[in-house]
Amino acid sequence: MLKTKTTNNSHKSQQLLDLGNARHPDQIEYMQEIIDSGECPFCWKNLKKFQKEPVEWASKYWAVTKNHWPYTHTKVHQLIILKRHVETVTELNKEEWAELQTAINWVIEKYEMVGGGVAIRFGNTDYSGGSVAHLHLHLIQPDINHPQYSTKPVRVKIGKVPK
Repeated sequence: MLKTKTTNNSHKSQQLLDLGNARHPDQIEYMQEIIDSGECPFCWKNLKKFQKEPVEWASKYWAVTKNHWPYTHTKVHQLIILKRHVETVTELNKEEWAELQTAINWVIEKYEMVGGGVAIRFGNTDYSGGSVAHLHLHLIQPDINHPQYSTKPVRVKIGKVPK
């Protein structure tokens, strides 16, 4: 697995990509290709190379793109990705926090979201449930009118069961 730099900070994850948190077979296959490249797929210099969906909006600090592997029964599922590589929210500066609001507002307005949720993936992927240990957010509007929504609502996994 692609590893982060050695650190004594307990908030740093041990791997940049976590195949155990992937949800689709083609996602696992694609993630393995990224691991083999040795690059973080969410860092700005690599995002356009690895992201299957186009970047729809970008600013000084953030980029917005559709999630190629959206959660089941979502009407909108966008990723908001910090351009620089950090793994935890505690590493954000004031300007990045402020601009995050602009990114969220852009998605809500563009997709005319009437409601939804935000899931922030940060830190060790064993705890975040993320497949990429690079700070990013999921901005989601469920498709509550989907015929199967009552039995299969949107589910966001946070963390994994210890082995």
